[in-house]
Amino acid sequence: MNAVITPEDTTNQGQVDMTVELGDFIYVMEIKLDKSPDYQEQTPNPALQQIQDKNYAQKYRQQGKTVFEVGLIFNQQQRNLVQLDWRQHITLTEVSQYL
Repeated sequence: MNAVITPEDTTNQGQVDMTVELGDFIYVMEIKLDKSPDYQEQTPNPALQQIQDKNYAQKYRQQGKTVFEVGLIFNQQQRNLVQLDWRQHITLTEVSQYL
């Protein structure tokens, strides 16, 4: 299966860090770097919140594919992924399958 990876994907609201199209799924990803020595989980996840605030996934919602918005936060001190949150958009086609 071929993946289409678009770094710095431009939308009419700005630029999302990366979009990955894989089969019937699209992953819209925003990545943040936290520099604090003691990372505390943030609610809401600021990376996911940016995707939602700027509506980065909008251009993919009409393609009939399942769209995931993914917010990732890496911590500079821990040199690791410290928080990952996501939200799935269900298309009308997917909803009609269950009716």
